[in-house]
Amino acid sequence: MRKTWFLYALVLILILSSCTPVDEDKDGAKSTPTLSIRTEAPGTTETPDKEPTSEPTEEPSPEPVPTVEPGKETYAEGIKDPDKGVRYTFRPSKGRPDHIMINESLATQFFATTTFNKLELECPSYHDNIGTIVMELYRWMGSYDLTLDKDSNPPVVVEEFVDYPDNAILAIELDEPLVDGEYLLYLTTPDPAEQVGVWATYEAENLHTRTYKDNEEFEGVGFGPIIYYTKTPNKLYGPISG
Repeated sequence: MRKTWFLYALVLILILSSCTPVDEDKDGAKSTPTLSIRTEAPGTTETPDKEPTSEPTEEPSPEPVPTVEPGKETYAEGIKDPDKGVRYTFRPSKGRPDHIMINESLATQFFATTTFNKLELECPSYHDNIGTIVMELYRWMGSYDLTLDKDSNPPVVVEEFVDYPDNAILAIELDEPLVDGEYLLYLTTPDPAEQVGVWATYEAENLHTRTYKDNEEFEGVGFGPIIYYTKTPNKLYGPISG
């Protein structure tokens, strides 16, 4: 009896197992069950505190530097006599001599090839011996505007000449010689109505300086200065940068 029940149960199990459905694809192959992965809903994106700007980030301005490293006598082409100084006039000798009256400003850019201790200009006061000229000497820093930026490039020396005789030679005398390099001599007057100025050469040939009148280049005109070198270089002037 027990054996009969056992056989009956075994047959029932076989019947039930043969009825279990199996997933098949179109070709009759059994399909591999896929794994279902639960994903969480995305969170809320945070809003930035500040609105983005389309303006570019401002870059710091470059520090002004001399066009040619000073103190190297780069353009002296050697020193002929280290113990004897020489006087050299930057104002051209060929051309038409005339004066330039100072209104807003007047400046000359020049290149000294070795050390110097004195600069001179011949300055008319138009017969009345009344008037003031302020002379400021700057190291050239690559451009006119950067050179005159007193915050980054203060003047090397400042001299004021008041009520000088007509056609006087006005001089900047230095306690210590300045090294070779490119410079700008900048002239102003507190009262243009007093009529002061400098002697210059118009339609000049062989210019080795650049002149600026009222902060604009004044082409074809040179007015100096006269420079006193403490040594004698083989070449008395250097190139003028743009």
